Amino acid sequence: FKPTVVSIMMGMNDATKGPEGREAFREAYLKLIDRLREESGALILLHTPNPITAAAPQRGDLPAYAQIIREVAADRGVALCDQEKMWQEHLTRNKTGLNYLLNDGTIHPNGWGHVLFVHEMCQTLGIHDPDSNTGRLYVP
Repeated sequence: FKPTVVSIMMGMNDATKGPEGREAFREAYLKLIDRLREESGALILLHTPNPITAAAPQRGDLPAYAQIIREVAADRGVALCDQEKMWQEHLTRNKTGLNYLLNDGTIHPNGWGHVLFVHEMCQTLGIHDPDSNTGRLYVP
């Protein structure tokens, strides 16, 4: 394949390694970006993962992994779609619980969660149109 754009969201499963896994995660992420640039020249868009509920304690270090993604994006000058931040803002603004956006009550987004992903990605890319079919999709 010869991609022109690569969109990456990682960290949810990596976070199960806790604080001890952070530096290995950072190094692997940096290597991935460097390799993509060298081999494909594709534009790269990084995403922080969505927030999770307390029912997934093995991933409790996820906010630290999201911060690493922010730092890697800044370090390598790569576009960042900060899904975690946007989801937190959405939940605060709309006073809804995280379970409205999750399929399994812990980590996996449902249809509304995926709509939020798309809205934020389109905002980041500067192509969000609130009057389009996608832009008009409702999220509680």
